[in-house]
Amino acid sequence: MGNEEAEGVSVIDYATYNEFGTTRIPARPFMSKTEELYKEPTFKFANFLVGRIIDGKITPNLALKNIGEKYKSYMQKTIRDAKNWAIPNADSTVKQKGSTSPLIDTGRMVGSVSYEVE
Repeated sequence: MGNEEAEGVSVIDYATYNEFGTTRIPARPFMSKTEELYKEPTFKFANFLVGRIIDGKITPNLALKNIGEKYKSYMQKTIRDAKNWAIPNADSTVKQKGSTSPLIDTGRMVGSVSYEVE
């Protein structure tokens, strides 16, 4: 997640507030939900890539980048699908932002999902 700010709140802070909840925001654990939904496919994909490394087809660094991209897409999908699994927005929130989609207002958080291979 990026560390840019909007209205004085970093994307990381906003993501944390939504993952764990606050006194005013119910928990909408998109990171935990992603792990729950995509643990098995991620494990299978990683095993496939290990085979490609062993066969000399790709480097370990490329394998890690592929896993990062795959998991990034999974997390973005979880966020975009929050309307199907997360606690709905309060009526006051819907009125304020004009949308019933939890976790998505400006798209800043979903667009900030990233990974880093070191």
